[in-house]
Amino acid sequence: DFKVKGLMGHEVLNFKRFVHRILSTYGKANSVLLNECGRIMLLTSVLNKHKKDMLYYTSISEKSGEIRKLLSLIDEMAKYGITPEKLESIITDNKYFNKKLHDISLVYKAYEQLKSNKYRDDNDSFNVMLKHVSDNKFFQGKYVWIDSFTGFTSQELELIRLMILQCSAVTITLNNDNSGESPFACTSKTLKALQTISENNNVDVIIENLSSDRSSNKSKYNNEALHHLEQNISKTMIKERFISKDITLTECEGIFDEVINCANKIKQLHDNDNISYSNIAVAIRNTETYSD
Repeated sequence: DFKVKGLMGHEVLNFKRFVHRILSTYGKANSVLLNECGRIMLLTSVLNKHKKDMLYYTSISEKSGEIRKLLSLIDEMAKYGITPEKLESIITDNKYFNKKLHDISLVYKAYEQLKSNKYRDDNDSFNVMLKHVSDNKFFQGKYVWIDSFTGFTSQELELIRLMILQCSAVTITLNNDNSGESPFACTSKTLKALQTISENNNVDVIIENLSSDRSSNKSKYNNEALHHLEQNISKTMIKERFISKDITLTECEGIFDEVINCANKIKQLHDNDNISYSNIAVAIRNTETYSD
């Protein structure tokens, strides 16, 4: 029954901006927020201090590129709730892998201990934000929409859990065909995780498929060919063949030739078919490739 009556009171934020929004409202931690350079310096200090205790990464402190990779690994583990203690509990039959785990857990624990005294990073800020949202019931009575994600980190899932508990409604869109095809494996896993969170918190889940039938295609595309392409683009075995002139493939010699062909096609649609420029869209990936 919710109706948008205006833009006042509505916000569009990514997770990083939302952290900033909450910390600006309810207060930040007293520790100093480290940028990437500061975190690298801190990690380098840890590596130099524990150099003699390392079993595998004995000379990593001398390689700046490897330090950045290790810092990125530690950041990812923190986002997904992987602690040094969890790493220490892992034992495999591969002695070299065990040595890696030993070194990573050692450095990870020492890094967190050194950081906890005076400093914090983005993961720590996210955890502070979660506490503020929980304590202050920030989402109470609000409506939230989440779009353009294929997966979420453990921290982000915890935020979504708080949204589900506090909001009047939470709407999340996922690109998934429910067929088990490998291109959608990540979003299928995300859907199951969201359903589990809702079920564990006794919140009803309503799943609406926006493009599973022909009737929904009319409002989404008004084009049968695009609907067929969407439903079958990732499949190896297609049950129903569909012939249409609405979709064409053009092979170009390079990016410049591709752009020229596209421009000519747009001009043709405008001049010959009386299609307004405002009704023509160009959808591309890797926009950096076309920047020159």
